[in-house]
Amino acid sequence: MTMAQRKRRITAEDPERGSITLPLIILVVALILFMGLVVDGSGKVQAAERASQVAQSAARFATNSLTGEAIATGTVQLNRPAAVAAAQGQLAAAGLTGNVTATDNTVTVTTSVTYNTVFLGLIGIETLSGEGTGSARLIDG
Repeated sequence: MTMAQRKRRITAEDPERGSITLPLIILVVALILFMGLVVDGSGKVQAAERASQVAQSAARFATNSLTGEAIATGTVQLNRPAAVAAAQGQLAAAGLTGNVTATDNTVTVTTSVTYNTVFLGLIGIETLSGEGTGSARLIDG
């Protein structure tokens, strides 16, 4: 029996041969999408955590911007321009940008981080962003 005859005989005897191919392809695609959601979803969460950590750190750093009078007179007052500049400097050192607001005794920093996706880029979602806000208050002890 030649190879061609053998192939014809196998195909004729087993008409369901290869029937698992389509469900297997669908399963593999679904698993890749699920893996993409897990990996890129956790990347987005980590980006948001980093944004919050940097914002909180910048806000705490900014509250250390007291006026020279605070040491001499004991009056605790935030130097707003110095606080905003200090917070912006901390954001720049972390490679981020954001908004900084300073009141008499409180500094609030808001920033965002962009996460470049690994798997979701296959379906057109190239980036995800995570946002964070931190606030620090100057306490008169």
